[in-house]
Amino acid sequence: MPRHLLALALGVCAGVAVMVVAARGIALSRMLYLLASLIFAGNLFAALAFDYWSMLAARFIAGLPHGAYFGVGAIVATSLAAPGQASRDVCLMVTGMTIANLVGVPLGSFLAWSLSWRATFAVVACAALLLILALRLWMPCPTRASGPSSAFSDT
Repeated sequence: MPRHLLALALGVCAGVAVMVVAARGIALSRMLYLLASLIFAGNLFAALAFDYWSMLAARFIAGLPHGAYFGVGAIVATSLAAPGQASRDVCLMVTGMTIANLVGVPLGSFLAWSLSWRATFAVVACAALLLILALRLWMPCPTRASGPSSAFSDT
């Protein structure tokens, strides 16, 4: 296994453990912002990596939010769903991940081949910025949420 993939995998494994401890007391909606920001930072750092070791560090950082993001995203999707629609909404989230893999991986490979490997990471960083914007536009603010919900409380 190439070392940059190993660094990503180690980040994914470490990220779940670290996020469970670090996220205690943080509203899940805020946690999504933090995780999306780590996705952005890790991929921007990878696009700008100045040597092999900085690339390994960037890949580790990019891996940190993976497992936690999908878990937190599923909980938030469930809590925001209309009554009886939680399964559908989580399925839509998983469908988005599937489409991202089916389209994104070949597109990333094409970008790396045709332009530069840095372009692939820059595009993923831009996609993370769009994710942060989408969260800002469409996810309810924790202080304005109606009713008690673990996704929107600070307890």
